[in-house]
Amino acid sequence: MTVRARGAPVLCMTTEGVNSITLKDVDYSYPGSRKKALQSVNFALNPGDFTVLTGVSGSGKTTLIRALRGEIVPTSGDLQILGRYVRKKKNIKSLMLRRRIAVVYQDFKLIHNKTVFDNVAYPLEVAGYCPAAVRARAMDSLHALGMEGYADKYPKDISGGEAQRVAIARAIGMKPDVLLADEPTGNLDVRSAAKVFSVLQNLSCGGAAVLVSTHNTIFARSVGGRMHVMEEGELFTPGESLV
Repeated sequence: MTVRARGAPVLCMTTEGVNSITLKDVDYSYPGSRKKALQSVNFALNPGDFTVLTGVSGSGKTTLIRALRGEIVPTSGDLQILGRYVRKKKNIKSLMLRRRIAVVYQDFKLIHNKTVFDNVAYPLEVAGYCPAAVRARAMDSLHALGMEGYADKYPKDISGGEAQRVAIARAIGMKPDVLLADEPTGNLDVRSAAKVFSVLQNLSCGGAAVLVSTHNTIFARSVGGRMHVMEEGELFTPGESLV
């Protein structure tokens, strides 16, 4: 798939296999609800993909991201994550421990008693990287999002948009195989949002599978990639490509 941001065209190749996530005829209903949050969803996210997911609030975007991460088990249908079928919660736990899938959540999930730097460094430390590697990768990630000057600040001392960029820096610092971003530009101005999309596109061109969920269809069409639309739990593809 060819992905083009504003500026020079970039060629990204996608591949299918054990590093992919696939959903086949997936339904999902939340416990106690008769309404399907996902309905007959067929979808694949492959290495090198840069995919934009749009839809109004409540359309099922966040539920789909939870399924792609393995946080929920389909009510029916097949979900395969990185070469493994997910049919029971015990499968989910083992998948999560791989730390191959990074998620940028709408509420950021920053650790409030840690500095910006420590928030980005923490998953690297847990993964066992040496201190020099932790510092280099954390600072590189902050620099990519224009947040290196905020390294010693705490989450309470920065704005919502800045916290959002820290959360993205934390995700890309692990160099994940898959990155799922749920409304990653919701608190950002146009320039910062464009920078975030550029960083995520570069990640996909390095071989990661990237999915970005956003309700802003106008902005989504301006950044390139392949777009899907969620509507009442169903997934639609409005066109072959946005480029």
